[in-house]
Amino acid sequence: MKTLTYDNKVNIIYCIVMLFALSGILISGYFILTKHTIPECKAVTKAVNYTKEGRIETTLLVSVIPFGWKKLNIMLDGQVEQGGEKYTVSRLLIADYEYENDLYHIRTRKTIRNPRDNVQGEEANRVMPGTAKDRFVKIEMINKSNYMFVDNNSPIFVCTKVR
Repeated sequence: MKTLTYDNKVNIIYCIVMLFALSGILISGYFILTKHTIPECKAVTKAVNYTKEGRIETTLLVSVIPFGWKKLNIMLDGQVEQGGEKYTVSRLLIADYEYENDLYHIRTRKTIRNPRDNVQGEEANRVMPGTAKDRFVKIEMINKSNYMFVDNNSPIFVCTKVR
């Protein structure tokens, strides 16, 4: 039968300390990477805007899909009605975001219009969500599955968590 020598005991203690340190690093890394992420969720919005071109009514399905490190896809699908004409909206906004002082700074990097997107007119495009390149948004958890996206002074939409 083999007995433990002083050197073997020291090696075992070092291994145990290293395992605890590695576990602490992995757990803290998990919390750092998952804290302050934007939830994957969907919402239906309806807005009426009055501009110099007349009344513009938008009905949209907004899908918020985070991916990668601090990156975000926002899919807009729906319809815009302007001057009695109905147009189809189908866009993908690719954005980056940062969390700072209880606000998410969302920067739209690219807007991709799908071929079926036929929104006409500068005013109609201007009132679409996501046309601002930089936006500060506060995301408040209402309950376990619903989140409210809030602009400076009013809610933008309430969305339901997908996963």
